[in-house]
Amino acid sequence: MSDETKEKLVDAALKLFAEEGYVGTKTRIIAHEAGFSEMTLFRKFKTKENLFDTVLVEKKGLIFDEIYSIFNGNNVNDPIESFRILIQYFYRLIENNFDYISIYINERRRISESIFEEFIDHLSHYLEMKFPEIQINSRVFAFNILSFLYLLIFDKNMGYTFVDHENAVKEFIEYNKDFLATH
Repeated sequence: MSDETKEKLVDAALKLFAEEGYVGTKTRIIAHEAGFSEMTLFRKFKTKENLFDTVLVEKKGLIFDEIYSIFNGNNVNDPIESFRILIQYFYRLIENNFDYISIYINERRRISESIFEEFIDHLSHYLEMKFPEIQINSRVFAFNILSFLYLLIFDKNMGYTFVDHENAVKEFIEYNKDFLATH
């Protein structure tokens, strides 16, 4: 089976697992959405669980590659500007990977490793490096950042207008910029 076939099946599965959950997603529908027969899906992945695991592992790798690129590429010396870049980047990262994050949150009991903890660990380590003078628990700060951004993107994806999303990001940066500047 070609990489293109696998990619189409994984993409269709990602979308459907996010919308319907693991139990609600039927392999027949995944195959149809990808433009293949269910037999093709089973030839490649053997089971629905294998497909689910593949979706999680492959997407996680891509997301972490993106995270490492911002951590390694953000060479801005001004800590406030560095924070602004970080928040805007994570906003886009969560927005672009909302299906994956939704699967992780909604199907947590099916996922053996704590991907969220890895996100928190990496972000908190980065915050400690960029803002060593701040006397705050970096894990709590990382959790606050990711929670705020996820809920904002959730609100946006659900079509709600609880807040002006773009303005909320700007205000979050401004509020924390003042906090970072005073500590």
